[in-house]
Formats: sequence, structure tokens, C-alpha cells
Amino acid sequence: MTALMYAAANGHQSILEALLYKCAAINVADGNGQTALTHVATKGNENTFKALILGGCGINIRNKDGRTPIYLAASSGFEVVVKIIVSKSCEIDAKDTKGRTTLWWSASPGNNTAIVQTLLKNGASPDAKSESGERLGDIAHLTGNEDAYELLRLDAKNGSSGLRSIKTHRFFKT
Repeated sequence: MTALMYAAANGHQSILEALLYKCAAINVADGNGQTALTHVATKGNENTFKALILGGCGINIRNKDGRTPIYLAASSGFEVVVKIIVSKSCEIDAKDTKGRTTLWWSASPGNNTAIVQTLLKNGASPDAKSESGERLGDIAHLTGNEDAYELLRLDAKNGSSGLRSIKTHRFFKT
């Protein structure tokens, strides 16, 4: 872990700004492929996140699992950070190594429905499927995240629903 990563991950704003001023290597990754930005994406520190973006940190750099900062911020429930990232033209439908998008994880139980709404408003595809072929609307419904399911069902932005007949889902096959 670099000094910049440590300062970012632990919210040491003045140290972070000093390192950025001294032109610290901003997009260096650790052994897990995490950059300073991906470290702070899971912490939700808005000011630190903004400083890294202004410093030139890459918003689409992936870690070893193929996850981008928006993916990590959304799965950690940090709506404000997600909004900052989408305002910077990120790869909103980037897939991780298992073919799952940011919207996929955001529609899972226990996650912030406002993040699902933000992602849909900013062009995330409700038709995303995992590598195993499961659509995220089906997963939201079957796992009990009815609020996310309704958002996906009613998404009229591009005419997609992200859903298919629940009766054909593998969980219901006998």
C-alpha cells in the first residue's frame, strides 16, 4: 500500500492533498489491483474522493475482481460517491469477472434503492445478465428486494425491463 493509498483509505485529507501536490503516483495498484480511488470508494469519504478525481485518478480502473470504483461505492451503499462518479462519465455497465454489473449488485437485497435509481437515470442497462444467464430483475424479485424490482420493472428510459417470465427461472423449475 502506497502512502497515497493509506492517506486516502484512512481519510487523512491534508496528507492526501500534500501527496497530490507533490505529484504522487495516483493510479498505482496494490497486490489486489486496488488504487487509492478504489480504496476510498468503499469508505464513502466524499472530500477524499473528490480530491483524488481532481488529482487525475482513473475512475474506470478495475481491481483483480474486475470491479471499478462505482461498483465498490454502490455495493458499499455510498450514494453520494456514486453520484460523483456518474457525473464523470464512467463505464456504468462495466462487468466484474463474473459478468455482474454495478446495477446487478445494487439490486441485491439490503442495498440502497436510491443507488439503483441513480444508476438507471444515468443509463445503466436493466437488461444485464450474469455469466450464468440470470437477469438482475429476476434476482431482485427472487431475493426479496421488491423496491429494486419495481424500479427495474418500471424503467422506461430505454424501453427495457430487465425481467423475464419468473416461471422460467431455474429456481422454479421442478
